[in-house]
Amino acid sequence: MEDANLVMVLVAAIAAMIVGALWYMVLFQKPWAKEMGMNIEHMQNDKKKGMGKSLLVDFVTRLFAAYVFAHIVTAIGGNPFEGAFWIWLGFFVPALVAQVVWEGKSMKLYAINVSHWLAVLLAMALVFSFF
Repeated sequence: MEDANLVMVLVAAIAAMIVGALWYMVLFQKPWAKEMGMNIEHMQNDKKKGMGKSLLVDFVTRLFAAYVFAHIVTAIGGNPFEGAFWIWLGFFVPALVAQVVWEGKSMKLYAINVSHWLAVLLAMALVFSFF
């Protein structure tokens, strides 16, 4: 990967969205909803209301994350997978602990959310490795 290009960043953001959809709508939907105190049927009804705006905001944040991640990997000249691991370990692992410590969320929810971000970063790294 020579430089962060916009196509690569766009594809990485799309990959991150796919990982998020699989993570929270397929793989961990029931345990995540339970830990969040949400009713899945209620959530499915709410999808019809304002889901587009939420997805747009989420996509923009994933785009930003992919752009910054690409620049970090380019700046350090490293392996994107190694970069993904260290960014996850150094930033996401400690930052998401606040959900447990300050918000009273469970360790199970923490594990679902923090592992999601590892999967997202690895998906982005996979995209970066093709460019």
